[in-house]
This record gives sequence, structure tokens and C-alpha cells, in this order.
Amino acid sequence: MTDQNSPPAPAAPEPAKPPARNRILHWVRIVIAVVILGNFAIYAINKFVTRNDLSGCDSEEAKNGLSDVFTSKSVQAKRYNEIKTVSTSKEEVLCTASLTLEDESILEIDYRLYFENKGQMVQITAAREKPKA
Repeated sequence: MTDQNSPPAPAAPEPAKPPARNRILHWVRIVIAVVILGNFAIYAINKFVTRNDLSGCDSEEAKNGLSDVFTSKSVQAKRYNEIKTVSTSKEEVLCTASLTLEDESILEIDYRLYFENKGQMVQITAAREKPKA
């Protein structure tokens, strides 16, 4: 039997709400994670879509390929003065460049970028040296 005059049983305490700062920090972490994953996804999609594309005339791949050719021919280029794209197709990219050599003479070259055995190749098709000014 219950006593009508007895005080009611104490109610269970409500669960403590996390402080507002923790909720904000939680959402900031989620936003940062989404941004990082989004950037990674865009980078991966770009790499997949352009996997069979030739790089540009002034790309690091092209400059490294030219450097390899110069090294094999004992040509020491000091800097690139100008690099231009002459034409672009799916099979090849035709380029022209002007370089300053170590002796301050100018070397103008025409070269092409193309694929061979699933790798990008660089071939110099013409070279003209201008004497020092």
C-alpha cells in the first residue's frame, strides 16, 4: 500500500548535454574531413581522366626529358628563356623553346612529346644555336 502523503519518487536525472564548444569542435572536424576527402577525390578523378594525356611543353616531365637529352649530348643549359606550344594532338605535342647555355649563347630547339611503350618520350627535332650577342 502506498501512502498518499509520501513525497513522489525522485525523477531520474536528465543526461548531461555536452558543452556547446564540444559540439562546434565536432562539426568543425566533420567539415575539415569532408573538405580533405573532396580534394582527394577531385585529385584522383583528375589523375584517372588525364592518365593517357601528354604533358605540356613547359611541364616538369618535358623539362626533365630535355635535360636527359642535353646531358647525353654534353650540352649544359643554364635556363629556359621561352617555351611555346606549336600544336597539340592526342598522339603528340609539338613545342619550341629558347634556352641560354652556360657560355651565354642561345639555343633554339623544336621538340615533340609522344607516347612510346606506355611512357612519355621527348625527341628534339631541330636545334639552332645563335652566337653570343
